[in-house]
Amino acid sequence: MGKRLCIAVFLLAAAPVLLARGGDLDRAVREAEERTGGEVIAAETVTRGDGRQVHRLRVLIGEGRVRVLEIPARDDR
Repeated sequence: MGKRLCIAVFLLAAAPVLLARGGDLDRAVREAEERTGGEVIAAETVTRGDGRQVHRLRVLIGEGRVRVLEIPARDDR
């Protein structure tokens, strides 16, 4: 359990840096928190193998569990 706690503390410390991205990512974070009732502890926009961009979010939900969500990113171009 100590290792999980260390990982959670690290992710919480890194969250402000990871979340300081575009407005679309901010919306994805809000949506994930609303859908899960949890707290987003890390978020990033990644390009999948098929070229699509998604927001990958790690959400801390009940009892210390972490759920990973992928939400399609909006193409602002």
